[in-house]
Amino acid sequence: MIATREFDRPALGISFDLSKTNTGVCIWLGQTPVAVLSTSFQPSKGLGLLMYNFTDFLQKDLNSAVKTVISKKDYPEEFHYLTHADWFAYEDVRPINKIHMEQHFGMAGYLHLVAWENLMPLYRVVAKSAKKILSGHGACSKETQLASAREQYPHLKVRNHDEADAIAVGLYAVTNFINWEGNEQRALPGNFESESD
Repeated sequence: MIATREFDRPALGISFDLSKTNTGVCIWLGQTPVAVLSTSFQPSKGLGLLMYNFTDFLQKDLNSAVKTVISKKDYPEEFHYLTHADWFAYEDVRPINKIHMEQHFGMAGYLHLVAWENLMPLYRVVAKSAKKILSGHGACSKETQLASAREQYPHLKVRNHDEADAIAVGLYAVTNFINWEGNEQRALPGNFESESD
């Protein structure tokens, strides 16, 4: 399926570093990261509670954060990120065990569902690609990734490596997956589910 989305406003993108312990999120307007946040879902006893906490975070905290950085003239009053975001991206990982697989795929699966329901492109970015585009090295340490994010985006208050990873995921998406005109996303052709190398 091909996605074609045209806008007369900066595109709103949201990139994720998914984890049951600390999930990082970066909000993008056009090609610029404008806010980061993170949350911990611990203690999560079971996949059901994890999914409840994750979706609750998205519906409340993330939606509130997005509303603080968007222009009211560009977005309707009844704005909700689920229906007004233009793209999602998340870091794809190799699960280390069955529990980790269930947790990561559960959260990623919810993003896939939201994207599919709203005809929204969704990009999977492998960790190595995300690390390389931000720090210059695909096997950099978490400390290096965090330092790179703080150096390149001093306007953001990047508190931890999860937020740094979310920035890196979004940076890969806006650099490699999206066609731009100026600082606005005029058209976004391509698969709904694109994956980095």
